[in-house]
Amino acid sequence: MINRSDLISATKFPEIRPLLAQVDVLLCDEDVRTLSGERRDPAFNGRWDPDASLGRPPSSLILFRTNLIEDCGGWRGPSEDGYACRLLQWDLLLRIGHHRRDVRIEHAPVVMVHRREVPAHALKPSPSVMEAIIKRFLNETGQGSTVQATGSSSGTLRLRYQRASTPKASIIVPTRDRIELLKPCIESLLSQTRYPHFEVLVVDNESSEPETHAFLTHAASDPRVRPIRCKGVFNWALSNNVGATDTDGEVLIFLNNDTVVINDDWLDELISQALRPEIGIVGAKLYYPDNRVQHAGIVVDRDGNALHGWRYALREDPGYLDQLSIVRSVSAVTGACMAIRRDVFRKLGGFDETLRVAWNDVDLCLRSWAAGYRVIWTPHAELYHHEGGTRSFDSSPQDEARAVRETDQVRNTHRALLPALNFQSPNLLCDRDQPYLSTRVLADLAERHPFESSLTRAAS
Repeated sequence: MINRSDLISATKFPEIRPLLAQVDVLLCDEDVRTLSGERRDPAFNGRWDPDASLGRPPSSLILFRTNLIEDCGGWRGPSEDGYACRLLQWDLLLRIGHHRRDVRIEHAPVVMVHRREVPAHALKPSPSVMEAIIKRFLNETGQGSTVQATGSSSGTLRLRYQRASTPKASIIVPTRDRIELLKPCIESLLSQTRYPHFEVLVVDNESSEPETHAFLTHAASDPRVRPIRCKGVFNWALSNNVGATDTDGEVLIFLNNDTVVINDDWLDELISQALRPEIGIVGAKLYYPDNRVQHAGIVVDRDGNALHGWRYALREDPGYLDQLSIVRSVSAVTGACMAIRRDVFRKLGGFDETLRVAWNDVDLCLRSWAAGYRVIWTPHAELYHHEGGTRSFDSSPQDEARAVRETDQVRNTHRALLPALNFQSPNLLCDRDQPYLSTRVLADLAERHPFESSLTRAAS
């Protein structure tokens, strides 16, 4: 299915030899070699991600242990050249990754194959074939979900997880005045939310403006809305913990007061994902008012630096390897909009109130991972977020000192966990608003393949 001449000898990559001896499935990076000999379109995949694997076929060469192929029923489907190769790998990877929990799936961040340049239409899988593969997988695994093509040009899939019931959702909104933010938020929740069983708890941190009190009184005339008081100095973590204690919803939605709902099924999506037993926390896709991406998951690197991946990307941008179009695992998600089951929130101990302003959401996500619950981000729950609208960013010396303390506290607490939680390829650097190709990678590739031109297109 892959021309042997397109494969690169493993002897050029001695660093993968230990992996070959230790793992059952190895995902390898690849690129495209043009007819003129140039190399472009590198597919630098990150860690194995069960959710991302359900949204799109792999963009990589995958090596399987022979006994696993036989144990899982072998190859199924056509074997001719072309995109069928990827679909065969995809079908087998799904079966192995989801049927065999003991399997060891790792990623080797090296280009092991140059795919030959082919017409663009040959690289686009048929949506109907993709849907058929996923539907068969869902039927075989007994998962209660349906699948549909997203309609994006890249050809990705969306799974809609079915619920046996409609559990109550408690939406907790901390606030302190700023009626120009709070009013659109509450009004959008009440008018733009299709999910039928929810309450909105507004946690008021000593608002003083008459307009705020008047609005909260008016909003409370809707039986779905209830304001409560939370006294004292501003503490985002405390406000949310107080709200969680004062509600009884099976699913908790923590929502900043500077957000506005966009799609009416946003809550259906968050709840359906949060109810999956293996999931701890679910984050949403947030936009600035100008429709650029504000939040698409938080990347936490091994040094404890946290950054919003894909900040400022255009709303319609599918992202590198469709990262903005599919549900996927992330290090953390922002507390501006996150969903979590009440039992998981209680098990994790709620938000750490010593992290008064920042890092409390990241800390909760890292504790979720440590407890064995995955953290995912979905592009199918969309809201606007006026980031920083509720509070100005840290500016005073006291604020800066507190921010440093909170940062160091989370880094030191979770340092041993951090290396396992960056799902991006190490060939992509994430210390800017959007991932970009490491120059070290380019130099390394040029050294290993001096007879070829350098890559002409990277992650952009």
